[in-house]
Amino acid sequence: MHLDSKPAAPNIFTHAPKELSQDAFFIWLLEWSDKKVIDKDLKEVSNTFIRKLLLEESDDYQITSVEILKQFKKIDIAVIINEEYFIIIEDKTHTGQHGNQLERYREAANAEIERRKVTLTLKTIYLKTGNDSKNAKRIIETGDDYIIVNRGAILDILDDCDSSNHIFNDFVRHLKSIEERTKSFNSKKCLASDLRAAEGFYMYLEDFLEDKDTRWAIERGRDSYFFYHRKEFEGFRLKIQFIQVPDRSLTLAVFMINDKKESKNHIRQVVLNLKKQPSFKKLDYKVSIRSARKTSILIVKDPFNAKDSDNIDMDHFKKCLGSMESLLDEYVNEFGGLKKSQVM
Repeated sequence: MHLDSKPAAPNIFTHAPKELSQDAFFIWLLEWSDKKVIDKDLKEVSNTFIRKLLLEESDDYQITSVEILKQFKKIDIAVIINEEYFIIIEDKTHTGQHGNQLERYREAANAEIERRKVTLTLKTIYLKTGNDSKNAKRIIETGDDYIIVNRGAILDILDDCDSSNHIFNDFVRHLKSIEERTKSFNSKKCLASDLRAAEGFYMYLEDFLEDKDTRWAIERGRDSYFFYHRKEFEGFRLKIQFIQVPDRSLTLAVFMINDKKESKNHIRQVVLNLKKQPSFKKLDYKVSIRSARKTSILIVKDPFNAKDSDNIDMDHFKKCLGSMESLLDEYVNEFGGLKKSQVM
C-alpha cells in the first residue's frame, strides 16, 4: 500500500485502539481468504497473511476454506483452515499475556479437536502490534511451538497490498503511525509527550544494555519507567531509573526503595555516603531527600545534554549511565551487605 502526502484523514483505529477492534480487523482479513470471496487484492493479502505468518507454509499452498470460531473459549481469534489447521491467536495491542493464557488456549483447542473427532494440526500464535520488552518476549518464547508475529512482520505483508478498501488502509496507517511514533524518541519533545516514543527509547536501551538485567513498563497507561543495575541492602534498594511522565518530566536518577518507610535522616545518610564515592563528581546531580518509600535521591541534570534544543545527545546519555553504574558499584564495594545501622 502506497500512502500519499495528503493530510491524514480521520482513522477509526485511532479512536478504537483496543484489542477487540483489532480482533475484528484480523477476523475480517482472514475471511477474505474464503473461496467464495472475490475481491482479488484482499483475497491475495489474506492468503499471504495466513500462509507466511500463521502457517509458515510455502507460496503454492492453496487456501480453500476458512471457518471462524466466534467467541470460542474466550480465545481472541480461533480459525480452522482447509479443515487441516486449527489456529488460535492471542491478539495483543499493549498488554502482554496474563498467567498461562496461551497454554490454557492450547488445551481448549486440543479438547475441541478431540470433540470433533478429526485430525487437525494445531498452531498457536502470539500476535502483538504494540511494543514488548525483552523480558516479556522471553516469557512468551519459553512456551512450546508458539509462533510470534510482531508489527513489523504484519506490515511487511499488508504494505504490499494496493487495495483501495478504507478499512484495510486505515489499519495499515494505524500500524505505521505506531511504528513512526516508536522510532521518534530522538526528539526530546516526542520522548517527553508520547508513550510510544518512550517504549522505543526503552527498546533502544535494552539493545545497548544487552548484557544487563533491564526492565521497563507503562504504569496505568500513563507514566512509564525503565530501570536496571539494582543493588540490595538491608532495608532498602538502589537502582538506576529513567521516568517519563508525559507532558511533565523526563528524569534520570538514582532511585531508592525502602522496604519500610524510612526517616529523612536515613535517606540523607545514604545520599552523603554516595557523595563520597569517586564517581559522584563525574555528573551534576540534584539531591532530593523526601521521607517516602519510593523516591529519586540523586537526579541527573540534563542527562541528554539538550539544553534548550530538541535534539538528544545519546552518547552523553550513555556516559551518564556508565557513571551511575560506577557510582552504585563503588557504594556496594564500601557498604554492600552491611546493616542499616552500619551504613549510617
